Amino acid sequence: MERMGVWVNAVSGIGVVIGLVFLAIELNQNSEVMRYQSARESAATAVDINIASMDPDVANALAKAYRDQSELTDAELVIVDSYISSYMGLFQQDFLEYRAGIQPDDWWTVRERGIRLVLSTNWTRQIWSNYSSGDFLPEFYMEVTRIIDGVPTRDYYERVAPQRKQ
Repeated sequence: MERMGVWVNAVSGIGVVIGLVFLAIELNQNSEVMRYQSARESAATAVDINIASMDPDVANALAKAYRDQSELTDAELVIVDSYISSYMGLFQQDFLEYRAGIQPDDWWTVRERGIRLVLSTNWTRQIWSNYSSGDFLPEFYMEVTRIIDGVPTRDYYERVAPQRKQ
């Protein structure tokens, strides 16, 4: 009986170890799925924002802001502000998920380029400067400040200006 007890304990111990290995594998797989699901949801939200900007009134307001050549009406300022706050809200969520290890490792680098793009003109930076660290999380606000610090504003459409119709 004593020998049988030793064997049962040994088999039980091996079973526990195998169970823990399978649990670790499952947790790792779930983490990977969560990372890619988070990235997919973020990309889908960006697509939704871009689809909304296809509306002619929105597109015209954004074009004026990104050409950085003329005054915006109050209605256009509201549109551009909404566009910026939508994107910056998305980027803030991505920032939080990246810091928590939920998003893929290279995801924040892509988002940094997105922040520089969204805040690439004088109009968009002026609108962003109306926000404060109280409107967004202070650590995100500081990160955005770091990202755009020293990056000059520009005419977003400058590269395609010769080919495009005004």
